[in-house]
Amino acid sequence: MKRLLACILLLSLLAVSASALEFTDAASVRHADEISVLCDLGLIRGYEDGSFRGANNIRRSEAAKLAALICEQTPRAASAVKFADVSPRHWAADYIAYCNEKGIIVGSNGRFRPEDFVTAREFAKMLLVCVGYDGAKYTGALWAQAVDADAESTGVYDGFLTDRGRMLSRDDACLLMDNAMQCYAVIGTADGKPVYALDELMNPVTYMEHRFGTVKFQGVLMANEYADLSRVGGALEKGMSKLAGHTEAALPTAYTLLGRTLEFYTRRSGADGAVRYTVIGNPSLSAGENTCVATSADDYILVLRYSGYAPRAGTEYYYNGDPTDESFLTRLGSDCTITGVDRDGDKQLDAVVVWDYITGTVQSTAPLRVTVGGVTRDAAALTDAAYKTGDAVRCLITAGGCWLP
Repeated sequence: MKRLLACILLLSLLAVSASALEFTDAASVRHADEISVLCDLGLIRGYEDGSFRGANNIRRSEAAKLAALICEQTPRAASAVKFADVSPRHWAADYIAYCNEKGIIVGSNGRFRPEDFVTAREFAKMLLVCVGYDGAKYTGALWAQAVDADAESTGVYDGFLTDRGRMLSRDDACLLMDNAMQCYAVIGTADGKPVYALDELMNPVTYMEHRFGTVKFQGVLMANEYADLSRVGGALEKGMSKLAGHTEAALPTAYTLLGRTLEFYTRRSGADGAVRYTVIGNPSLSAGENTCVATSADDYILVLRYSGYAPRAGTEYYYNGDPTDESFLTRLGSDCTITGVDRDGDKQLDAVVVWDYITGTVQSTAPLRVTVGGVTRDAAALTDAAYKTGDAVRCLITAGGCWLP
């Protein structure tokens, strides 16, 4: 109950961090959500020219710096670096010494090879030790098997599909880092099993919660500037969102997230007694939620038949953001998206969310105005696409306005 009340308060005090990736090469980034989290936590940044260069491989010295910062904001070693190939004047000498002292790295034959590229498996080993696992497990002839076993069971490798023995890109390194911080924080062992850090309700907490003081929040997105699923014709002001059971907050979200279960982390901040909670990274869809997707009413029937999903008594139906009933499915156009949402994994649909698009014509570009069904409306583009007068465009009409997705 205490945690629920805290989250209700939290949602009324949210401030939004600058989580949108502003790198000059952001379009080529593959793990944008994970990178935005790490940027907000101050763990990574781009190059001086404003680029991220996600395809670049990272060196062992860079990996040591990342691991040290995951452990402490200002990592300091008690003694100087001990590797023969790492000069005390090396830019990463303090980070390398710190990681060596903490058992995160051990080197080989007295050498660390700071300029070699790190492999995914080597970095996973470092991350496992960062979150609390005993580095002694990952030594000797079978170190690779031990790392892989723990990285698989804890989720460090989730979403990583490349050869674990190959050089690791900056983009994939961010994926592994974010995965590691979703692991439960380990603070010891008992009978050979990990002992996790616990919250006030005796639930295990993630390493991100334990190390960075964040709070993980989850809820169904019910309203934003596009529509309000709780009432016909409703919408919130620009940049505002509302999760089920909570007050609206300054949190920009996409229309495609309405009706879906979101997860995000927040961190307490503020000065002079003015408490604020900042969102870390971008809200993401809950991994525990399942969906089935169709693009027409007929397709929806087939999807249900072959997927095993089925509506239940009380299934919620939403058409372009308005609450309705299932009868509207027979009146859908030829360009739509039907998403059945199973929030608890029981194969029964808790909600069916439909976005029905129609074709319009651009009447002007400054301001952007579109004629749809004989009515000319002010419109907003949701992408950076360039439009010109006379263009036929795909439109979505909701209570919040006319949108060009």
